[in-house]
Amino acid sequence: MYAFNGNICFGALRRGAIGVALAGMVALAPAHAQPAPKPKLTVAVSSASFAWLPYLVASGAGFIAAEGIEVENVSIGTNTAPIAALLGGSVDVAAVGVQAALAAVDKRQPIRVLVPLTSEFTSVMFARKDVLRKANVSAKSPIAERVKALKGLRVAVCNSGCSTDLFLRYVLATYAPEINPDKDLQIVPILEASSVLASMNRNLIDVAMFSPPVPQKAVLDGYGEMYIDTIAGDVPATKGMVFTALLVTEGSLKARPRELRGLIRAVDKAMKLIHSDPIRAGAAARQFMPKMEDDMWNASMRQMVAATPKDPFVSVEGLKKYGDLINSGTTKYKVDYSALPVNNMVDEALKEKK
Repeated sequence: MYAFNGNICFGALRRGAIGVALAGMVALAPAHAQPAPKPKLTVAVSSASFAWLPYLVASGAGFIAAEGIEVENVSIGTNTAPIAALLGGSVDVAAVGVQAALAAVDKRQPIRVLVPLTSEFTSVMFARKDVLRKANVSAKSPIAERVKALKGLRVAVCNSGCSTDLFLRYVLATYAPEINPDKDLQIVPILEASSVLASMNRNLIDVAMFSPPVPQKAVLDGYGEMYIDTIAGDVPATKGMVFTALLVTEGSLKARPRELRGLIRAVDKAMKLIHSDPIRAGAAARQFMPKMEDDMWNASMRQMVAATPKDPFVSVEGLKKYGDLINSGTTKYKVDYSALPVNNMVDEALKEKK
């Protein structure tokens, strides 16, 4: 366990052990000095990533603490693990890719989308410079030419059926239907960002897709180049897509309404700060990724401003865009997108602002 600031830290899920330790600490203090316990939320955050930027800013800028809420961030893996933790009651909120939410709802699990964290598909495509030069294409080429140039290349995706795999298959079917992704190029599953960068630097893969700051790292290290920038709108079908979000369960909504409304207000303040003062917002989030080089941090922040929602209301159309991307492949989710947001709670939370 290591602290990020104040009472915000990544820790284990053993609430019982933590509770016993805290109880022992309180017992050492005089009875009259015992402070009233703050309302608490346990939030699953798989990593310190720009994918959760508004939440990191809300934490780092003190907006959550200002709402009188204590937050414990816990790292428990990616997508399916946070969903399992939510459903099991180990956490109250989870920062997750929306694909996992749609998969859960398709199975009739009681998952709801509290607030969006990104409003664009942030896994941008980047490639080795020498590969693009050989193919005589660049980020300025027409999108169809860029997609057709993927034929014969080694393309890294997170895993089979994940968001980047689905996106790759979608752009091929849309802009180069003559290319069979399973026969005409080599799809390489690589989950970890560090492994993607190492593989590209060693010329083991040609193209990859990842959220900032991974593409920026490849560019700044000299071997990579941005290729298909979904955040900038290169692929119209993903424009406005709700890509990552804070998720809750029906149980959390009933058990923690006050805390969740406070969290909504904190995230709203963070979104406003990201758009009005990205330098200050970046400084607030920087403590979660303190070792990142300045150039990479600044480039990532500039790109992520465009991917940040301007308010915490969940767009039903943005959710449906992600569902349409998924359903363009072999997976077919049946989801009532209008039933996923809790925009009524968002509205109530914002009206409570002083």
